[in-house]
Amino acid sequence: MSPLALPLIRIRGQVTRLPRALLPQLHVTLCCDGYLCPTPDGDLNLGASFDVGDEDCSVRADSHAGNLARLERLLPDTVPMPDVRKLAGRVAFRTATPDRMPLIGELPGQPGLYAFTGLGSRGLVWSQLGAEVLAARLCGDPLPVENELALAIAPARFFAKMGP
Repeated sequence: MSPLALPLIRIRGQVTRLPRALLPQLHVTLCCDGYLCPTPDGDLNLGASFDVGDEDCSVRADSHAGNLARLERLLPDTVPMPDVRKLAGRVAFRTATPDRMPLIGELPGQPGLYAFTGLGSRGLVWSQLGAEVLAARLCGDPLPVENELALAIAPARFFAKMGP
């Protein structure tokens, strides 16, 4: 089996942890240019930054400030802005493809090896449909999507362009 380099880009994402006291009335997740989500332990997660080309694993005040700016756009004049230097958070990395469409399907030249990756910040959006596409591919069933979308998410789309 020859190695196959997937065209994936690492994207830094920082989540900001906020005390529930900032929005005690919030009991649902809000999504719009980021998200604000209550946690089981009573805090709020606010996220996330989208830092292409940034490999820094440390939690930074500038990323907290960016997350808080998104919150202010989502809920203007609703939340008192905390001191970013005192906030907790975490950093993780997501992967995306150059065309921002996921890789879902069998890898070219690798019979029986399938990928479901490169979701970027759309993991929840793609999870259900992507799982159905992958299951159909694995079982040889008809695809649950039109051919144009199937081609747009097929891993082969990158490798066909490479040539011999």
